[in-house]
Amino acid sequence: MLLEDQDFFVESVEFVLDAVAQDQVGNSRADIGIYLISLLIADQKVRSGIGAEL
Repeated sequence: MLLEDQDFFVESVEFVLDAVAQDQVGNSRADIGIYLISLLIADQKVRSGIGAEL
C-alpha cells in the first residue's frame, strides 16, 4: 500500500464499519461491510501495482 494512501484507506475502512455496522432495525450488516472493505483492498492493490499482472 502506498504510504500516501494509508490515511485515506484507514478513514475509508472506519467509514464503512460505521455505516454498515447496524441497519435501522439493529440487524448486522457485516456482509456488506466485508464486501466494501474487500473492494477497498482490491483498489489499493491495483494502485500499488500488486494486482497489475492479474
